[in-house]
Amino acid sequence: MEARKILLVTADETFSLHVRSMLEEVGYDQIISASSYVGALEALVHDSPGCVITDLAIQGNKSGLDLIQWIQQKHPLPCLIVSSIYSNEWLAKVTEIHTDAFLVNPVSPLNIAIALEMACKRFTNAPWQASSEVTNALSIKSDSFFIKESGAYLRIDVNHIQYIESHENYVKIYQQTKAPITIRSTMKEIIGLLPAMDFVRISRSHIVRIAIIDKISQGAVCLSGIKLPIGKTYKEQLFSTLGIREGGYIA
Repeated sequence: MEARKILLVTADETFSLHVRSMLEEVGYDQIISASSYVGALEALVHDSPGCVITDLAIQGNKSGLDLIQWIQQKHPLPCLIVSSIYSNEWLAKVTEIHTDAFLVNPVSPLNIAIALEMACKRFTNAPWQASSEVTNALSIKSDSFFIKESGAYLRIDVNHIQYIESHENYVKIYQQTKAPITIRSTMKEIIGLLPAMDFVRISRSHIVRIAIIDKISQGAVCLSGIKLPIGKTYKEQLFSTLGIREGGYIA
């Protein structure tokens, strides 16, 4: 099998070194590393890997499963999960998506080599190439990104975003110093453009900038006098992201 460039995604540096060592042992020496969902998307576009190995737990508010689902929708690639996490809950989530292998660590170099070869045989030897549409959608900069509006590309400074509100097939971006902007997009697409450590989704309809949250009270998030409701299914993730325990103590 022709050697492929591999994208390895995990937030655990020790685990990353361990998997990289195993891959190199079986002859894979082109390995790109990423620790977050957004970092992985940037690597997919700019480095064109031939396959992806991801941990379930990665940085930010998205998991390795979210990454695999994005890849499946945009341009299918061989995708393997190698993780120390194993539970019935995670197994149920894994079975809902298509992944080429789910290996529970510790895993041997031979097992990972066999899984990679079997997965890659289902695909052509051509490296992954992002379409122009995907590349434009992922014009991620350190502090900004571009969106298309009225035939032109408009720069959005993420430091100026207060919150984002969904309206069916559109989202409205509220900014601190500029008028709100409405674009045709989904919440899933827009959150993929935002720095995962700076924003959190609090409901089906709202994404907020973490740094400007003033207060959380009575099922709502308050930011500079604006009160936005917290969805029941998003409360746990919100509190986990902010390091808040139910008893009111900061972790």
